[in-house]
Amino acid sequence: MISPFSRTSSGPNLPIGWIASLGLALSIPFASAQESPTPAKSQAVAQPELDKCLIWGALIRGSNSPLQGETPPLPPGLADRLQAAFGFQNHQLMGEHTQPVLAEFASYVVPSEELYMKIDCEGPVEDGLGLQLQLWREESVIVKTDVILRDHSPVLIAGPKWGEDQLFFVVELQRKVPLPVAAASTSP
Repeated sequence: MISPFSRTSSGPNLPIGWIASLGLALSIPFASAQESPTPAKSQAVAQPELDKCLIWGALIRGSNSPLQGETPPLPPGLADRLQAAFGFQNHQLMGEHTQPVLAEFASYVVPSEELYMKIDCEGPVEDGLGLQLQLWREESVIVKTDVILRDHSPVLIAGPKWGEDQLFFVVELQRKVPLPVAAASTSP
């Protein structure tokens, strides 16, 4: 049986269609990650407080068939976002990594030696956290892109097919301490 990560004598077994779908998938999450309107330049935009932030990266399997065995829970709302973006009904966490946010760092979401994501933190930017994401297959970079990670806006990246299923990478900015809840305004 040939694994989706198998090599041929001419190099990695990577269909051109997969690269094209990955490029398309990279454009979809940026639109969904920008759900909140951009504030007017006159408004102050809070930078993330780095000492209170974590970066969570995960490899998730999407399937339209029932999943076997225990499935660790996904963060609230993530399964709905994945289903809306990619159409799969069931999701299984295959691997994850949580990294405290430092001014600059490199981290890896390593589900296997053959397919993994490198995350380079470039530090705070005006309205989020600047990251460079690199999707690797064995020893080759497949995709490299810069993103701005914001609260409640994970980046979703479609990976390769896995049998009838598909793999996805997710990168999300999380808080060690929940954001303060705005007090309800009271009218006299």
